[in-house]
Amino acid sequence: MVALTGNEDGNFLDSSFGGAMSRPYSEATAQTVDRATKRIIDESYEKAVRLLTQERVRLDNLAEELLREESLDYAQMLEITGLSPHPTSVR
Repeated sequence: MVALTGNEDGNFLDSSFGGAMSRPYSEATAQTVDRATKRIIDESYEKAVRLLTQERVRLDNLAEELLREESLDYAQMLEITGLSPHPTSVR
């Protein structure tokens, strides 16, 4: 594990407000971290869109019922969505 932080003493504005932030790592390392962060964000976004698209009918059914009932309990949500209880779920 690597921590890529600057000086942690003082006010959070001390290191970047009004001037350049001092970094204990190179520009190449910063670019590597930026690329990795962007990749994670892009992959997560694509996964979320894919999941929402695949489950659109269930989401629409749940939304329609919530508009009618305003609140639903766990059993009602399972019934509406057609999902099985998750083995580690807490009711």
